[in-house]
Amino acid sequence: MKLIVTFKQPNPDFDQKYANQHHAGKESNENMKHHWSKGYKISVNIDEVILKDGTFLVDNLLVDEDKVELSLPNMKILECVSNSAVVNKFAVSKDLLKKTQKTYNEKYDIMRFYFYLNPREDYVQLGKNIYLLESDIPKELLEFK
Repeated sequence: MKLIVTFKQPNPDFDQKYANQHHAGKESNENMKHHWSKGYKISVNIDEVILKDGTFLVDNLLVDEDKVELSLPNMKILECVSNSAVVNKFAVSKDLLKKTQKTYNEKYDIMRFYFYLNPREDYVQLGKNIYLLESDIPKELLEFK
């Protein structure tokens, strides 16, 4: 199946009543449902996705021309499995994550997996697949700043 992984940060100020009254229930420029949304289409067919809690290992992270290996605890991890091997991983700090959602469209054989982030600003994005609270940044990475 095809897989699209999307990260969204809901807008807590979104007013559904206003949307119903003025825009047929839809969001508008002055009343957006999300602050932002980013989607990533996985390039290989996926057999299954596994969502788990744990420590996320980042290897070969390039920081100031040095390769760094980091261990990120307290993460929600999505593993994308193809032919019995993990081909891609996504991770979010558990305290940053509001909820996850998985939907499947049988007609088109597409799964969509959503990470909804809490409306916070104290996080960083590492690459395309990691959203990390600033308080969860390992000391090793802070030394490079």
